[in-house]
Amino acid sequence: MLSSWKRTAVSLLIASVCFASIPIIVAAEANNEPKPIFSVQPSESDLEILNSQPKEPEPTAWFVDNNGVASSTPVISKEELNGEITYSSSGEVITPSFVEDYGTYIYSYSWQHYVQNSELTDPYRFFYGLVSLENRTGSNQQLKYSQTNSVSNTWNVSGKVDIETEFRVAMLAKLKANIGSSVSKSWTQQSSSTIESTMTVRPGYIGELSRYKQGAYSGGSGVWKKYKIVKSTGEATDLGFYYETGTAWGICENIDRWRQVEIKL
Repeated sequence: MLSSWKRTAVSLLIASVCFASIPIIVAAEANNEPKPIFSVQPSESDLEILNSQPKEPEPTAWFVDNNGVASSTPVISKEELNGEITYSSSGEVITPSFVEDYGTYIYSYSWQHYVQNSELTDPYRFFYGLVSLENRTGSNQQLKYSQTNSVSNTWNVSGKVDIETEFRVAMLAKLKANIGSSVSKSWTQQSSSTIESTMTVRPGYIGELSRYKQGAYSGGSGVWKKYKIVKSTGEATDLGFYYETGTAWGICENIDRWRQVEIKL
């Protein structure tokens, strides 16, 4: 039989081993907790949405003379834009938005206004981030979204919306009027530690929580007054109106849209 002091020593040794092992077990359990992963790259399900967005149509153009007769006409190419030039005729100052140069004379096009013929919204137009989590535990897990990295987007346009200053300004004004909220041609979501959305991920599933900004669309045509100006005299003749289609998807700064997806492990 063990003496009294030996039994005491053995008991203390067993106790010390048991107590020393407890933190190791707790740490192991803590290390098994699923960790969320933030990414600025869209997931496969996000790409399906983003890649399904139709491309902007090629612009078309037409001319309406002063008698109201309309006819199709080629789109004025970017290569023919020669900048801002001011001409004077009979006391009237003409500031063309762009010109076509034919040597002895030019055709000048002076911005008038924008005519909208369609408007849309798309809740998942602009992607701003994704947080995902693999739940291999036996209980539900909360997936929390914080904007870990800053992400920027710019609007999608066609025609001369990005070339013609007045066209761009008129388009943005129309988008804001349509939505009743701030719409921008570019927007950066700054990084933040604030939890902005959450979702529950079931055991045995991957959870994906994606952030988007809603897109606002306007499609229509810009209208320019067309003049023929003789270079040697500055004489200007009013020919009518030039129309060219243009579209824009603007970014709704304050309208977040969230997508929650669960994928079986």
